[in-house]
Amino acid sequence: MEALYRDLAYIHACGFRDFARGAAPEIERLLKSAPIRVRTVLDTVAVRRINVSDSLPTGGMLIFDVIAVGEPSLTGGVWNGGEDWAVLVQTEEDPHTRTLEM
Repeated sequence: MEALYRDLAYIHACGFRDFARGAAPEIERLLKSAPIRVRTVLDTVAVRRINVSDSLPTGGMLIFDVIAVGEPSLTGGVWNGGEDWAVLVQTEEDPHTRTLEM
């Protein structure tokens, strides 16, 4: 199982690095306008290298995934791949129940 987790971590890092970096400015804007105080934002590259709980202040919160309900729809298919990996995902969003099935 350790090899599986190592492979999944590698694919996740390769496959979502550019997406996360592209989304970062909008996420930062949303966090700055939030009614809560935001002290630190860790990028996905940094998270791989450290124990996240050691980086949070007492009472701190880790926001793992951020998805906004609305437009555009998240229903559809997407794929990404590299020299030695590939990820293919099909999703279906139901805005009435606020669920996303993969």
